[in-house]
Amino acid sequence: MKQHLQPEYQKNITAESGQDVTLTCRAPNNNIRVVEWSRADLGDKHVLLYRDGHFVPEGQHPSFKNRVDLQDRQMKDGDVSLILKDVTTADNGAYECHVLMGEINLLKLINSTYLHVDPPGQTGGDTEDGSVGLIIGLIVFLLLVTAFGAVVVGFFKYRKKKLNPADPHVAEHLQSEYHKIIPAESGQKVTLTCRAPNNSKRVKWSRADLRDKYVLLYQDGHLNPDNQHPSFKSRLTLQDRQMKNGDVSLILKDANTADSGTYMCRVFMEETRSWKLLINNYLIVVPPGQKMNIKAESGQNVTLPCQSSNINITGVKWMRSRMEGEYVLSYQNGNFERDNQDRSFKNRVDFLDIQMTDGNMSMIVNDLTPADSGTYMCGVFMEETRSWKYISYVRLSVTDRSGPTGGSVAVIIGVSAVVLVVGFLIYKRKRRSNTHDDPEDEQPLSPQELVGD
Repeated sequence: MKQHLQPEYQKNITAESGQDVTLTCRAPNNNIRVVEWSRADLGDKHVLLYRDGHFVPEGQHPSFKNRVDLQDRQMKDGDVSLILKDVTTADNGAYECHVLMGEINLLKLINSTYLHVDPPGQTGGDTEDGSVGLIIGLIVFLLLVTAFGAVVVGFFKYRKKKLNPADPHVAEHLQSEYHKIIPAESGQKVTLTCRAPNNSKRVKWSRADLRDKYVLLYQDGHLNPDNQHPSFKSRLTLQDRQMKNGDVSLILKDANTADSGTYMCRVFMEETRSWKLLINNYLIVVPPGQKMNIKAESGQNVTLPCQSSNINITGVKWMRSRMEGEYVLSYQNGNFERDNQDRSFKNRVDFLDIQMTDGNMSMIVNDLTPADSGTYMCGVFMEETRSWKYISYVRLSVTDRSGPTGGSVAVIIGVSAVVLVVGFLIYKRKRRSNTHDDPEDEQPLSPQELVGD
């Protein structure tokens, strides 16, 4: 029986611009093959990906280049903590730590850390005795404490990632170390990442629906065009023909909708004289205009649109990138599938039209949270090919609108007013006392003097 890791907890870290911070994460054992740090609002880009002793720069968000590292590249005692250098306010967000270990076949979420970066502090002026600075500091402190008590902290939901080996569509995925979903638009250049053991001499990229034709075959330092599918001629190459550090990633130029499908990366193992499947990349290419960006706030309900020209729909599946093995919503032969639904979406998603009139497969997501941010893909089951075809995708960005309630605002204003009045009286009395040269001549102020002349 496989062990399914669960996230430990969500931590909150506050830092100041320019500082270096460490986001801690510890896996339960040392047999770690892949470490990935991600942030929900970055879409399909990652913060850091470390695989087989090497960093993978492909797919890294540009803002993190040369600013992130593992605290211990040896990952002793399961330490996969992330060091983020020279932080800025743009680094605010929830960072997720995933690992792939020897006994499991998918990236597992270990924990989540919310990083808040404050702008650089500014020094205010003081009076000679420092009373104004003290008063201002007291006011700010009380305001922060009151506001903190009024803000509702968003809850953290973890995702249990698993694959069902009994599902024939999943069986091949279990042979590879892990797989990923890559969305793209027509005309774009796409990189399908794959890293092989060092000294690999033969690499084959294939796609299941192409049968005996392959996508790319590279052996003995040359591309072999003999049995390549004609649709890929002159459109692809290896990212590094020297295959340094085992990089056998594939570059596909001028992608189109016909390129959608599962791409399998294999290397030939001399010791076993057989091909070894390393990774599956599911590529979904949509025509321009079918991609949609939707912005919403936490607590709202949102509809993610999807329309099919086929009105005889027997199966619909909504997926989200970085959620390999589980789905958001699945419907086949008149029934909802619940077994492999991501638990964070249970009882929160439904079809806009359960009858799917005129091919409308739009999905409603209720009670949004920032954790729902990501790229969602809508797929339909094609009876003629007995396979799934993803026809559109939507990028959803959810911002947290939590803040003080009306009652909390009133409390904050009331406390602030009291503190300001008390602070002013203390300051005024202090200033009056400083006008006397001889302390013995100092007389107590009357109540009338305290409130003013």
